[in-house]
Amino acid sequence: MAKHAANYASQATAKEAGDPTAPEAVANAYNSGVNEHWRAFLKALAHESLVAQGDWVDWKHLCDMISIDRRKGAGMLGAAQKRLGGQVPFERDQVGDTYRFKMTPEVANTVLALAKKGTDESLDEAGEPPITE
Repeated sequence: MAKHAANYASQATAKEAGDPTAPEAVANAYNSGVNEHWRAFLKALAHESLVAQGDWVDWKHLCDMISIDRRKGAGMLGAAQKRLGGQVPFERDQVGDTYRFKMTPEVANTVLALAKKGTDESLDEAGEPPITE
């Protein structure tokens, strides 16, 4: 129960701040989903965004990385956007009939730090330390 209360409080703080790339908002986004594919998507996007050094990452490539089809991925993304009130910690762009995504290096490092520490990550430590590869 306390975990849910803390998660609810962090959601309110993130929405008030309005910055989905703030460490608290990224931690909230990372921990908000119960779908196993959501965290896998964020980790894959974080990794590929760092590798791409600011370039876009193709949607099909991300789906292949986490072993889901694009239809299932679209459902996962739609649920996350609804759950987070549209405040997702990444950019999305449509090109033709497909999408591409990217994260800032700061957000990517925060996601990877959260992934490394596990889902019981403290919000106080969410943005520390940056992961370098």
